[in-house]
Amino acid sequence: MKKILILFIALLVLVSCDLFSGSGDDSHDQFLLSNNKEITIVGDTVYFYEEDPDSNDILGKTAKPDKKKKDIGYDVILSAKIPAVIVESLPVHANDIVIKGNKAYIAYNYAGEIFRGAIQIVDIGDKDEPEIIEEILMPSMDINALYIDGNDLIFGGAADPDIWNFKSFIGKINTKKIKPNEIAESITELPSHALTGIAAKGKYYHVTVGAEKGKLIKLSKKDFKIDKTLDLSDARDVEEYESGVVVISGTTDNTSGSGKVSIVFEHYNDPYEILINDFGSDYHKATIEVFEGNTALLALSEAGFKVVDLKRGRIVYEAKNPELADGLPYTNSVSSDDDLIFSANGEWGFRVFSVSGKKFDETNLVGYYPYDDTINNSGQKYSANHVEYKSKQLFVACGVGGVEVFYLEEDED
Repeated sequence: MKKILILFIALLVLVSCDLFSGSGDDSHDQFLLSNNKEITIVGDTVYFYEEDPDSNDILGKTAKPDKKKKDIGYDVILSAKIPAVIVESLPVHANDIVIKGNKAYIAYNYAGEIFRGAIQIVDIGDKDEPEIIEEILMPSMDINALYIDGNDLIFGGAADPDIWNFKSFIGKINTKKIKPNEIAESITELPSHALTGIAAKGKYYHVTVGAEKGKLIKLSKKDFKIDKTLDLSDARDVEEYESGVVVISGTTDNTSGSGKVSIVFEHYNDPYEILINDFGSDYHKATIEVFEGNTALLALSEAGFKVVDLKRGRIVYEAKNPELADGLPYTNSVSSDDDLIFSANGEWGFRVFSVSGKKFDETNLVGYYPYDDTINNSGQKYSANHVEYKSKQLFVACGVGGVEVFYLEEDED
């Protein structure tokens, strides 16, 4: 009897240890709420510069050594700097931003084989003093894309397969009441290596995954259950368009050698395709944004910035990447609002274009903002990985430089 009692007590201790240590299912430990609210308020007017005026057109211009200031029609104020998030002693890279109302949502990942990420929620109601509301650390996940759906923040990317047993995933955060265990329960496996883009239409999310075995996937909003799939090699990004969505696909692991824009209708049958022949972009960021109804702005990494007429199926405007002395920067993303378009160009910095409606033959490269000599506290270069411009507020994801926040005011001169 004494031996039986001792065995029973030992078993009880083991079960209790397992319950309280979380070793049975510790996936919720991969989502940590940080107390960090660090943000530097700046409030300085900044300047844009012109690119080499000796060139006959704007394509591939280099910067003049003396960097002549350029009037872009607005006063631009650098209101704040948000340092790169630190996850398990590593600074992760700001790479995607969504603005909705008075909130900005920022995604972080880590370049290389290590999986590290984070998401920040920032209050931008006061343009002079943005404030970090919440910071969620994700020590086993790269976060590549975000989408806001009411109070739900939909996110996805690539997960550490040693922990999660898969890579590509999608998940959900209730922004009104953030709970790590609920985030963990929402994580859903997807095909391929990484989620790259998220859009929504009706009762469904449409997501892109790639590069190898890339797909467009239609998911139920209710439970992320897969409804339909469409094979699209190296699918990079997706956005709502008319009765369906429009997708940009690259050339990584793509045997055709051409990238393309695909207009995909509700039933995922017979997509309409527009080829992008010079789209290189191995594993670099690329985005698509529908602009003024039937045109799309394309950030095509190695192939620069292009505008495609979705109805006529042709390129109506393009700007090659600028040149750097030690290499070629990429066009990582584009963002538009009203009469301005911004493009993120890696270590070069970012550009601004002016455009009147759909008249792209009248588009002008207004100027650029340089990052060529800007470094963080660890001596690493800033890189404009993503731009998001809405309601005269501009967020620039600068990789290891974190995020810079600007706002534009009418130039009184």
